[in-house]
Amino acid sequence: MTDPLARMTVSRDSVVDGGRVVVRLVGEIDMSNATELERWIDDAIGGHHAAAVDLTAVQYMDSQCVRVLERLAQRHSVGELDLVMVAAPDSIARDVITLTQLHQVVPVLERLP
Repeated sequence: MTDPLARMTVSRDSVVDGGRVVVRLVGEIDMSNATELERWIDDAIGGHHAAAVDLTAVQYMDSQCVRVLERLAQRHSVGELDLVMVAAPDSIARDVITLTQLHQVVPVLERLP
């Protein structure tokens, strides 16, 4: 098995207001790890109905990461998941969220409360 093109870590912390699960993504997210990322996020969220995806430490994300975020946004738009995304104003993640207009579907915070 070859190493993925990008490295990524996901941590699960049951913190923040009202038991919202915080999923922190770190590193680079691309076609080599996006499928695994989606599984990790689903596992981290589990049966919770509120989640925050923290993208502040993401250094690179391609269209496959956008696909994962769009699926989460879809769950948010149908009321299945109370979702927020966290991305610094001058970050790659915020640029991608703005370009893809995900910020019109899911609230985007500059930092976690």
